[in-house]
Amino acid sequence: MKQITRAITVLIGIPLSLLLLFYFFAPVYQFSESQPFSGNKIYNPYANSRPSGWEVLNTADHPVKLKPDSTFFILAGNQKITNQQRSIPAYTHGFNFFKTKQLCIGAEQVLWIDLPLVQTTGLKQWIIDRLRPHNEIVALENPGYSFHDLKKLTNYDLLEIANGETVSVAKWDTALSSGQYAWLLADSRLTTGQPHCFTMVYAPKHTQDELIHSLKNGISYGVVLPTNQMKMVINIEEKLRSLPVIQKVVFDNGTLIITLNQKPETIRFIKQGGREVKLVNNADSVSYAFQPEDQYIRTEVSFDDGTVYYLNPVARYSGDTPEPKLVAGVNVNATSWLRLLYFIAVAFIFWYFTRKLPGKSEKQKS
Repeated sequence: MKQITRAITVLIGIPLSLLLLFYFFAPVYQFSESQPFSGNKIYNPYANSRPSGWEVLNTADHPVKLKPDSTFFILAGNQKITNQQRSIPAYTHGFNFFKTKQLCIGAEQVLWIDLPLVQTTGLKQWIIDRLRPHNEIVALENPGYSFHDLKKLTNYDLLEIANGETVSVAKWDTALSSGQYAWLLADSRLTTGQPHCFTMVYAPKHTQDELIHSLKNGISYGVVLPTNQMKMVINIEEKLRSLPVIQKVVFDNGTLIITLNQKPETIRFIKQGGREVKLVNNADSVSYAFQPEDQYIRTEVSFDDGTVYYLNPVARYSGDTPEPKLVAGVNVNATSWLRLLYFIAVAFIFWYFTRKLPGKSEKQKS
């Protein structure tokens, strides 16, 4: 019985200690206040795009039949990089209890560090920073990030706004309004071969480098299809060919102009804070005059059949390129004190449990 108790203590204690060890190495972060987009320049991610050359990007967690030919897939197994023809090396990082995960695109290696229990905003930032050097793109997945997180987090590229079950544009607006150039990702993790939402990416040469460049620079838009409609779709290739086409998105003399080849039901222009500033019905060409107080303007296009397009924002910036001004840095003093506290706590727990081990009192008596 004593040996069984010792064995159970070891079997539980060692794995738990290894998992908790990650917390010991995680530093304490300090974050800047929100830094809304500002400047006299306007970044339009679609400035050099054309009506043709758009590719469908979707993800799966297992190998799939790649069809049609104009589709790129991200095969993102959990903690596993999967390679397949016309797929981009990627994986889903995260093995914690609260589903705080990151989609790593253009991955070089798998990161085997995670924080399985509670994750503060600072701990989430630490994981993002550890992923950054080994991946072309780091995308944050829903629902693992709160509104509070997205007001602070930086150093990532994409934010998942749709995943086949929910659409979370309010969180997207939170990140954008705080000053993070977070481009969208619509990702259904298809399991049947028929996506309910996906990302359209501008890649006329159909190369992976071009696709990654477009994702990192916001030359993409999200498509969300109504679920009941997808159940009736027999030929997904035919469905993709029938989708309305965005012919141009231009910013000229302070005015944003959007033109499509079909009249949508509505086109909404939305500014910081998720506030709608203009709504247009049944028009295939619309415009919005950028106001001095506008930090960014993003667009939602809704069609009669329930299909919705989500466009990346046209946003203010200064300098050579649009870069987030949010800052997340390590607080060295707070980190040192926290690690000392961890050391004392672990030492106390070790002492408390080892003194209770069967046989210890007998050895002391002898």
